[in-house]
Amino acid sequence: MNKYMKIKYLLIPILLFGSVFTTLAQMVIDAQIRPRYEYRNGYRTFRDSATESANFVSQRTRLRFSYKHDSLELKISFQDVHVWGDLMPKTIPAGYIGLHEGWVKFNFKYNLFMQVGKQEIVYDNKRVLTQANWNQIGFTHDAIKLGYRTNKWEIETFFAYNQSSGLFGNSYYSSSSIYKILNTLWVSRRFAKSNSKISFLVFNDVRQTSDSVNIDNSRITGGPIVNLKFNNIDFDFRAFYQGGKLQSGQKVSAYFINTDIKINFNKKISTILGFELMSGTDATDTLNTTNNSFDVIYGTRHSFNGLMDYFISTSSTGGSGLVDVYLKANIPVSPKVTVGGQWHYFRLQNNFVDANNTVVSKNLGNEFDFTAKIKFSKVVTLDLAYCFMLANETMEIMRGGDKDLFNSYGYAMLTIKPTLFKN
Repeated sequence: MNKYMKIKYLLIPILLFGSVFTTLAQMVIDAQIRPRYEYRNGYRTFRDSATESANFVSQRTRLRFSYKHDSLELKISFQDVHVWGDLMPKTIPAGYIGLHEGWVKFNFKYNLFMQVGKQEIVYDNKRVLTQANWNQIGFTHDAIKLGYRTNKWEIETFFAYNQSSGLFGNSYYSSSSIYKILNTLWVSRRFAKSNSKISFLVFNDVRQTSDSVNIDNSRITGGPIVNLKFNNIDFDFRAFYQGGKLQSGQKVSAYFINTDIKINFNKKISTILGFELMSGTDATDTLNTTNNSFDVIYGTRHSFNGLMDYFISTSSTGGSGLVDVYLKANIPVSPKVTVGGQWHYFRLQNNFVDANNTVVSKNLGNEFDFTAKIKFSKVVTLDLAYCFMLANETMEIMRGGDKDLFNSYGYAMLTIKPTLFKN
């Protein structure tokens, strides 16, 4: 059975269910088709004289069913993600179409709710907890969420527990980014007159040391988030501390600071001047046994620190941390076309040594990103980008390749989000 037959058999029960309960509930069936062409000639790492640029198209195809009746809400979405030509029709494995979301939500009295199942989790500007939307696959959690919402207050907590089936024991080891336990608390207070908001986010992720030793190491990340609005100026501030132990058992003590000043010249044109700091470990302090490198863990990486994704993990800077000073601007040139630009100046937060044990310059370089968004209709948009990096010698030492060659990256992403059915 190929994937197109699978889609047909998925649609049949959903449409039958919709025809029976159309008059009783609110239902929506929508889709998303998102092919993205990428040109990579220095993306994530520098090119050299022997490398050749990469050109490919990846595609996300999603089908989502939403249902709401009285105090009950339901969402189920399926997706197919692949690179064009990577899986030919005769080689597609069974069950290739997967479940992206599958949750049910119960809305109780007194503004309380509970949401259970496979779900996206997003807080604040998505910096430390996100659904990773740029990634074609995305990221969801198997979790239970409890919440309380009013016009002024938002309080949410969720609990995720990952486990393999078995007769005995609770061993769950993964060397990837999958945790064993994740607990989160989000408290937010909105001020109606100014639309400002002050929040607090804290979460604890637990990972098992190895597949043979069932020892769980816990790491806690948390801090305040301030969003203030003054006429045409928005001010954001975030500060997080990270403590506890890494999966390996090493102690961690790290911090993160971010400030944004957004100036709205009118309802359409805006600029953002920002500063972000992720602490790093001093490579010259050989007696220090604590890891001081802050990890954004489950947060958005592509939307920050440049679109070329040079700094997507703590290892990107050898654990020495990162300072990013940036300027962003968005300008609508017509009702359907918006152009934008970003400039990033990068440097290390702490000391890094080369192969000769010599401390190198903290200056990393500058990245320039140019973007455009075209809205053809309410359901069809086209995103374009072209980016390049002008780097310092330290980047070449850490990442390899040749900094003196022109390193660039570009993409064109078409997004179609039609509503197929709505009662």
